[in-house]
Amino acid sequence: MDTPDSGKATTKRAGRRPCEDCNDYTDHMSHDGLSYRFFNDEKGGYHRHIVCCPDFAGRVPDVEAIEKTLPLFDGFPYLITRVVEAMRHIIVLPADRDEPSLRGLAELQVQANRLETCLVLSPERAVFYSPDGSPGCESAAPRGGTFVTGKLQPAEDFEDTAELLARRRRLDEFIESKRQTGFMVCAARTSRREATPEELESLAGLGPDGIPSGLAACPDCGEYRGLSLGAGAAAGWVATVYCRCENHNRCARCGGLLAERRLNGHEFTRGQAWHMPAFGGFNHVCPPGAGSIQ
Repeated sequence: MDTPDSGKATTKRAGRRPCEDCNDYTDHMSHDGLSYRFFNDEKGGYHRHIVCCPDFAGRVPDVEAIEKTLPLFDGFPYLITRVVEAMRHIIVLPADRDEPSLRGLAELQVQANRLETCLVLSPERAVFYSPDGSPGCESAAPRGGTFVTGKLQPAEDFEDTAELLARRRRLDEFIESKRQTGFMVCAARTSRREATPEELESLAGLGPDGIPSGLAACPDCGEYRGLSLGAGAAAGWVATVYCRCENHNRCARCGGLLAERRLNGHEFTRGQAWHMPAFGGFNHVCPPGAGSIQ
């Protein structure tokens, strides 16, 4: 299933199956013109949809109005990185930098981390960057989700001015006010998708060596990489498996790898594909004396 950009409402035609998180539209399956939208809710829910049915015009919600009620940190400018699903990491940036300088910081961040990143300049203006570092369209700032800070290092050591320290304290207070109890579980939606009919056929079964047919050993490190078709509860889904050579998520400050494995990817071991959520990179510690990379 295609997943939308974080923080953006996307209208899609419903027809194949209900959302994994709820069955809100099952009562409308006999109606024509049914559609639904993805959004991030205040509790961090991602992939939840709201039903829009022409036969029940009074039930069509104002999605934009709903999104504006979700939490938004107002200490602009800052970088916000989508870690997994609705978890977002915030780095406060110096307010005295001009926009080209801020964009440069954002590009350095995303080119190192290789995670979806957004430069937030105001509530209505944010620049989104894909994991490959290319800037996308400008849109409203992403809202809602679970917020964290201090886990990913910026590409530059900023001077601790009174103004910057004040906004960092405000960010800590904002995160504390939105803190939730319980445990956060990653459903790996950021690293898998529905298999196509062709993939269901070509990736089925095992090769002569007992390894899934979509995987092949890397000539350099010997680990398996390729596409792995899910089984059991994951049947019908395909995951991308990366070998150790394909680990590309680095710290923007020191340039070291954030984790042993590629973030938001899978590794094939013990007979199956295992997911590495991006918050696995939070354990990275820059070596003593490491400076900023430019």
